[in-house]
Parts: sequence; structure tokens; C-alpha cells
Amino acid sequence: MAFGNISSYVAAGQSANSAGAQLFAAQRSRSNPDQILKAAMQARAEEKLNAMKIESELAQTAIKATGKVANQAIASEADMRVSAIKGKTQAMAGKVAMLGETAKMFKNDRRRPKAPVNVDYSELLTDANKRVTDAQDKITNFKPTTMDTPPAQISEAPSQNGSSSYDLSKLTDDDWNNLSYVVSGEAARGTKDEYGVAASVLNRVASSKFPNTISAVINAPGQYAAIRDGGARLEPALTASLRSETGRAEIIKALETLNGRTDFKGQALLGNRSSRGNENGIMDPMFHPKGNFYHFPGQT
Repeated sequence: MAFGNISSYVAAGQSANSAGAQLFAAQRSRSNPDQILKAAMQARAEEKLNAMKIESELAQTAIKATGKVANQAIASEADMRVSAIKGKTQAMAGKVAMLGETAKMFKNDRRRPKAPVNVDYSELLTDANKRVTDAQDKITNFKPTTMDTPPAQISEAPSQNGSSSYDLSKLTDDDWNNLSYVVSGEAARGTKDEYGVAASVLNRVASSKFPNTISAVINAPGQYAAIRDGGARLEPALTASLRSETGRAEIIKALETLNGRTDFKGQALLGNRSSRGNENGIMDPMFHPKGNFYHFPGQT
């Protein structure tokens, strides 16, 4: 940073040199003491004046520099405050915009019913939760009925192609639930083996060698592992599938395929599958490669 004016320093130096020259000349002449004193005083005065000018210019330069630094600091702080205010303003604007969009979602939304004022829904919610819990308990804890129910009516009537057909319309709700219950644990799920298991149970009901109700057949001691070990479950969807028009038609086909067979074994005993006791030497029927094979009692 430059202090003062260079020309001022030069002028001061020249003045001092001039005053010194006059004083030196006066001393050499010694002709007039008053002239020497006057020259000395004049030189002294000029030196002080020049020194004062230099000090004044230095002070002004320092003041200007200090003022400039102060102005820069003030401007910088002002910029920082303005930036902070802008940031807060933008954040607030974003929140207001978000709230506005949220308000639009609910404004004039006719799909959302307006709730009556001062309505207590706790009782309704409690009742709904109880119904759900009761339904889940009923499914989880379902046990096949053991009460005496009328025998399942599996009637035979000749069809147009000479084969037999079966009327399943007489099965009760309990019959379908019990049939679905044993199928859930004994069949290869999601395959036609489900209809095979159902048909084999119905064949037992129709046979004089077994009880005459579905409940009694599936609850007979030592007959179905899924019932004994708890692997069976009540599945409303499976019940509905077996009971549907398509399901009944598949069960009838399975009854025709089994031709009275009442027993089946799973994959673990697949090596025992044989043609013994079967007409024309056919192998024990299966409805799916991963399902059960079906046979007559005592065959294997």
C-alpha cells in the first residue's frame, strides 16, 4: 500500500536542501547574524511544515485504507445475512408449496366420505377385530366333525358313454370341509392329486368295509398321517375349489380312474407301485408324478 504523494516527499527534500544551502551560505559569509538566524528559522519552519504535511497525508491514507477494509467487512457480513435470509425464505416457500399440494389432495375429494362429527369408532373397530380373530381361530383350530351325519350320497347312474357318473350335490357343508381338511395334508398341492385323494375318501364312504361318513373315515385311527400328526389345515379356498363345478367334475373323473380304489401311498413308498390286482396289468394310477399312487386294500 502506498502512503502519501511521492511529489510531496520530493518537494520537502528540495525545500530542506534549499534551506540548508541558504544556512550554509549565510554561515560562510558571516556578514549578517540576523540573516543567519532568519535563514535558520525559515529552514526550521519549512521542515516542520513539510513534516506536518507528510504526517497528514499518512493519516489520510491510513484512514482511507481502514475505511475501505471496514466497508468490505460490512459488505461481506451483509451478503452473508442476505444469503441466510434467502435460504430461510426458500425453505419456507418449499414447505408452503408442499402443504399446498397436500391440501389439494384432500380438497373436494368426493371419494373420501366425510365422517360425522363426534363419532366414536372404537366400538366398531373392536367388533371388527373380534370377528377377524374369531375367523382366524376357527380356521386354525378346525377339527373334523365326529358327530354322526347322514352318509354321503354318492349315487351312480349310467352316462351316455356307458361309464359311471357320481352325484355330489348331497354333500353337506361339513362334508366338504372335512374332505378339504384331509386333502390339504395328504395330496400334492396344486395338482390333480387333490382330486385323487378326495375320490379315494369318497370310495371308502361308499364301501361297506369303511365307515359311511366322511368324518368317520378321515378320523379312523391310524388311517391318515395328516390327521394324526396335525399336518392338515382348514383352507376355505381349497374347500371352494373342490366344491366348484370344475372341482366336482375333476372328482368324478378321479372316481372313474380309481374304479373303487380306497387306498394310496406317497412318494416315500413309490417303489411299491405295481400292477398286481389291476386289470390289464396297468400300474397303480397316479394323478401327478409328485403325488400319491392309488391301490386296493391289501394290494401292496
